[in-house]
Amino acid sequence: MAFIEAIERAVGQPAHKRFVPLRAGDMLSTVADMSELAEWTGFRPATPMAVGVGHFVRWYRDYFRA
Repeated sequence: MAFIEAIERAVGQPAHKRFVPLRAGDMLSTVADMSELAEWTGFRPATPMAVGVGHFVRWYRDYFRA
């Protein structure tokens, strides 16, 4: 829901949500461990999700003139 809320804030309007029962294979939660990738590349993401979503929405609107 935090991701949807970030999109809503960036777009400036509420999403039309339709909640449905879980389906076979739906994940209840996930935890990505990026430590090995960070060791290999020396890169560690530092942009908060809401900030990144805002940047993406601005880029999308500009690129597609939406």
